[in-house]
Amino acid sequence: MERRNNVKAVVVMMIMMVELGLLATQSSASFSSCYGPCFIFCVLKPNETVCTCTLQCLKDCLIPSSSSSSSSSSMPSSIENISSSSPLSTDQYCNLGCAIFSCASLSTKKNPGVKEVGSCVSNCSQICTEKH
Repeated sequence: MERRNNVKAVVVMMIMMVELGLLATQSSASFSSCYGPCFIFCVLKPNETVCTCTLQCLKDCLIPSSSSSSSSSSMPSSIENISSSSPLSTDQYCNLGCAIFSCASLSTKKNPGVKEVGSCVSNCSQICTEKH
């Protein structure tokens, strides 16, 4: 039974990698090419939840400079790392908050929803830019 779950995980990962290759031509390709693999590899780790992976990958893909210290850490310490590292710009803070509030629920364990999350994050970026 455990072997079947491993095979399913590998198949899902391969399908997602192909899908990500197709997404590379879209305008949100840089976010999508980050978020998809980040989410897939995170969910495959033992004891990681969809919520933790979604939040971690949104943060890492929207604020890449802070991802180096968070790749092996849990979500609470990663959020602390955001505030203790270089300060976020207003746009970064707005984008991250909007993405967590509006886009995080679009991912599931079986489907990270790369297109949907990417589109949602793009909308957040437009909203945050208009407010300035």
